[in-house]
Amino acid sequence: MEELYKDFISQLNIKEDGLVYFKDDRSVLLSVPWFTAMQRELEGIMGADGAFVLIESAARRWASRTVKDYVPLVKGKPFEEKIKFVLQMHSVTGWGNWELAEFSSSPLQVVIKETKPYHEDTYGGKADGPRCYYQSGLVALIEELAKLEGLPPIKGTETKCMAQGDPHCEFVFHS
Repeated sequence: MEELYKDFISQLNIKEDGLVYFKDDRSVLLSVPWFTAMQRELEGIMGADGAFVLIESAARRWASRTVKDYVPLVKGKPFEEKIKFVLQMHSVTGWGNWELAEFSSSPLQVVIKETKPYHEDTYGGKADGPRCYYQSGLVALIEELAKLEGLPPIKGTETKCMAQGDPHCEFVFHS
């Protein structure tokens, strides 16, 4: 993982104007408390469903752009290894500690597990549903990779969340 982190850092570029770029995309580095505060504020204004739809839409747009960056990095690897790589990258960039908990190719089923989610202890285990809104980008990225593999379409769903008192966050994918 340390090597992956060093590779990620080496691809950050601070231009003369002081802006940060990752590869060719301008990036904004956010703190976890800032992002979580924004999510909570949106929930207060739009409700949990509205905040989810807004953040999910942005995260899925990110995934549709980012998948092109991942494809050359995972070319020729089995789908299971591609998922592990994506999870490592998501961990390295600070969006939780991710692991592939289950993988079955026939029928296709994937379960990924996250500890240390970006929303940390903001909800104190008392949320009325899953709160890993931003992770819908990771879900979309894995769905897109499956599509590029020529696999049957898969759909990822958050089934457990530490925000609602579960011991970890969990996403299940199946066709």
